[in-house]
Amino acid sequence: MITDLFRGAVLAAAIGSVATTFASADTPTCNVTSLAIETQQGEVPITVEVATTPETRDTGLMHRTDLSPDAGMLFVYPPGKAIALWMKNTLIPLDMLFIDDSGIIRFIKHDAQPHDLTPVPGPTGIAARAALELNGGRAEALGITVGDRVRPIWAEEGVGCEGS
Repeated sequence: MITDLFRGAVLAAAIGSVATTFASADTPTCNVTSLAIETQQGEVPITVEVATTPETRDTGLMHRTDLSPDAGMLFVYPPGKAIALWMKNTLIPLDMLFIDDSGIIRFIKHDAQPHDLTPVPGPTGIAARAALELNGGRAEALGITVGDRVRPIWAEEGVGCEGS
């Protein structure tokens, strides 16, 4: 029994060490690497990693120590879901943008703090098709506000961004 527990602990540690690299830019989960946000000031390009599976959405940006200024992670969910995110095991402050099925930004959490387990936008979530995480403070710096539009890449044929 102790041997089985030890093996389980070793396996869990190995999985944990692999999970931090699973959704990296070197192993994209979809063939889309950029998107555009239409703001009042004009179009803002963002380079994104796309998380479309439960595993990649669960890992997200956990354990990362940095994120390029104009980069982020786009979490794509099946339609008709209420979603909420948190900052468990996340080491950098993030802006969280919740986007509806048509691409409209419906809610922004500015500067979510590392390790905060509070569900964003709240315990019941928000109806959204996707969420975009950026470095904390970037949404404001880039002039991104609620009501701006993200091209809904999840609706394009052949993109491979179907939520699971």
